[in-house]
Amino acid sequence: MNQFPGYGSDELDDDDDDVVASPPPVPPASFGTWLGQLFDRWLLRDVDRRVRALPDRAAFLEHATLFLERHDGARVLLASEHPAAALRLAAEGFVTGLQAVRIATPAPPIADAEALRRLGARPDELADIEAAGRALGLNRDLGLDAPMFLRDAEVTERGHACLDRVLLGSRTLERRLRPLALRPAQVRRRQVARVAAVLLGLTAIVIGALYEDRTAIATASGTFDEGKFGAHHAIDGDATTEWLLPSRTAGFIDVRFAPRKITSVKLLNARNPPFDDRGSRTVRVEFHAGGKLLSSVPLAFPVTAAHPQWVQAPVSVAAVETLRIVVDDYHRSGGGLAEIVWE
Repeated sequence: MNQFPGYGSDELDDDDDDVVASPPPVPPASFGTWLGQLFDRWLLRDVDRRVRALPDRAAFLEHATLFLERHDGARVLLASEHPAAALRLAAEGFVTGLQAVRIATPAPPIADAEALRRLGARPDELADIEAAGRALGLNRDLGLDAPMFLRDAEVTERGHACLDRVLLGSRTLERRLRPLALRPAQVRRRQVARVAAVLLGLTAIVIGALYEDRTAIATASGTFDEGKFGAHHAIDGDATTEWLLPSRTAGFIDVRFAPRKITSVKLLNARNPPFDDRGSRTVRVEFHAGGKLLSSVPLAFPVTAAHPQWVQAPVSVAAVETLRIVVDDYHRSGGGLAEIVWE
């Protein structure tokens, strides 16, 4: 199209040497500029600016809407194997789309190619539009010179090639015109929806991270009474509940969580009130990850009393996945723990 001043005819001879001249090279943008442009596009700020800058919005909407309807209709007709009607409708739609581009261009009028560049069209997209215009034999006034067909059986090979090029060029016009056909209120709704989606996503990530970080699962080698003295009681934050091992049996309790660094472990001994006949005597605090033992610290409890005291093991172990408390010995009837706290 020689920068779209006069479209001319195209013999559809597969000669692709005629391409739209590229605009003068632009110095590469800095990362900050590129990021800002990307952010503007994502938030539809560029669309919002262009929508508000349309010189005749009503006329543009009329032509853009008609173009989109004809373009969609042509694709449906082609899919239904009606190439003759598809070509006629696609040609009408392509011309209407170019008219919408001209309406969107502020006065004084500029070449169609430049108008499309201002709408964000790339050089390869301009080449597709040029090929479509040449296939239709468009002139400066967007008049058609390409043969149209009444019946599908009359569509020649050249007619099919023309239809393919027109639909390809129309897809470029669709990408540039459909966003501008949004009303300002629709643009704002989409902006709000995109921001809300990001905020919801970030909130879900944060909540998930916090939940994963705080969630721990306790299991034990054995329990005196699972319903009353299950392993989960040792990490429920309630000192009045306890995990108890089966009578006169050594064993362990595992606490699994997301990998983390542990700098301290505090244990509160069990006592099985009101009998006060159970409690751990000596234990090993083990730190595991990937099925391997990272570190182990021995601890000892005083004789079981009505008010057990906390014992603490200052440590510094990174990437711990499982905290295991091994009860090697116990007071009287059996061992157990009331609370396990880690930091």
